[in-house]
Amino acid sequence: MVRLAYPEPPRSEQVDDYHGTRVADPYRVLEDTDDPASRAWIEAEAALTERVLATSPARAAIRKRLAELWNVPRSGPPWRRGRRWFQLRNTGLQDQNALWTSAEPAEEGKVLLDPNVVDTEGTTSLGAIDVSESGELVAAALSHAGSDWRRWRVRDASTGRDLPDRVDWSKFTAAAWTHDDAGFFYGRYEAPPPDATYEAPNRDMQLRYHRLGTDPATDPIVLATPHQPEWVFEPEVSHDGRLLVVSIWRGTDPENRVYVGDLGGGAEAVELRPLLDAADAAYVHVETLDGTMYLWTDRDAPLGRVVAIDLGATGDVEPALREIVGEGRDAIEKVALVGGRLAVVSLHDAHHRMALVDLDGGNRTEVALPGIGKIEDLAGRPEDEELYLTFVSFAI
Repeated sequence: MVRLAYPEPPRSEQVDDYHGTRVADPYRVLEDTDDPASRAWIEAEAALTERVLATSPARAAIRKRLAELWNVPRSGPPWRRGRRWFQLRNTGLQDQNALWTSAEPAEEGKVLLDPNVVDTEGTTSLGAIDVSESGELVAAALSHAGSDWRRWRVRDASTGRDLPDRVDWSKFTAAAWTHDDAGFFYGRYEAPPPDATYEAPNRDMQLRYHRLGTDPATDPIVLATPHQPEWVFEPEVSHDGRLLVVSIWRGTDPENRVYVGDLGGGAEAVELRPLLDAADAAYVHVETLDGTMYLWTDRDAPLGRVVAIDLGATGDVEPALREIVGEGRDAIEKVALVGGRLAVVSLHDAHHRMALVDLDGGNRTEVALPGIGKIEDLAGRPEDEELYLTFVSFAI
C-alpha cells in the first residue's frame, strides 16, 4: 500500500477561554475559506485527490456509466402567464436547468434564460423565478457558486433581452409582481462588509418594492421588523392582484405568521396587517380567490389539513378557520387550486396519491397516477382547465 503524503494544514496558537476552561483551536483559520493559507491547503488537497483518482483503471468506466444514467431529459411542469407558457428544462447533462418559453405547453418553444451560458463553469443557477401577470416580463434571481445570495434581473420575454434593473443582496425569498407589470416585491438585506460577504450574519430583512426603471437603492420599504431581526419575509400577490400576502418565518422555525395588505392604493403605499400572528403552527398560502384565502396548515392537525379564511369577516380578531379538507391517515404534502378545485397530494405508504376536491370540501375524486412514485411539483391557475404535474416513478 502506498502511503500518501497529505498536505499540512495551516495551524495557529488559537486558544479560547470558555468561563475558565481553555480550549485549543489550532485549525481556526480553516473556517475562513478565503484566507490565502486555507485556499492553498484546499487546492493542495484537491490536487492530491485528483492524482490518486487518475490512477484508478475503473474511473473512466464509472464516469461513462454515470453519464449514461444521468443523460436523460428532465423538465418541470409548464405554467402559464398571459399568452405565454414557461417551463424549466434540462437536456440531461446540463449543469443547471434553463428557462424555456412557448406559445403552447406542448410546443418546444425557445430558451429564454440559460444560466449555463451566463457561467460556463456551471456554478450559476436560477435561484428563483417569477413571471409577471402579462407574461411579458420575467424576474429571475441568479445564484453564483452555490451562494444563497441572489441578484435579481428582469428579462423581456418577447425579445429575450434584459432590462437595466439589477437588484442585489436578496436571499431566502421569492419575488411577487404587481399585476400592472410595474414592479415586484422582494426581500433583501443590507450589503455585508466586503471582507465578509459569505460569513456575515443575515439579520433585519427588509421587504421592498422595486419599480422598474428606478434605482434599487431608493426602493421603498414595505415591511421591516428591527425588533425581530431574524424574521424572513416571503411575498405573494393574490390571483386577482388586489392583495399582498406575506408569510413571515423566524429562521428555520416550522411555525410562521401571515400578514396581508390591500394593493388598491398602490404598491408603495400598501399597509400590512397581521392576519395570523400567533406563530402557533405552519400556514402555507395556497391561493386567495374571491375574498377567501385557502391555506395548508398543521394547526390541530399534525398530518396537515386545508382551511379557508373569509377575509371580509376577520376584523381585528383572530380569523375563524373553516375546514375544507380534514386531517386523514396520510400526510398532506402539496395543495394547488386549479380549475376551481383543490388538487391535494398525500403521502400514502411512502408514495404519493392525489385527489381533486371542491372548494366546499365535497365531491372528492381520486386521480389515477402513472404508477407508484412521487409528485415533484404542481402547476396551474384557478381558471385553468388542465393541471400539470411532474411525476417521478420509483420503478423503471
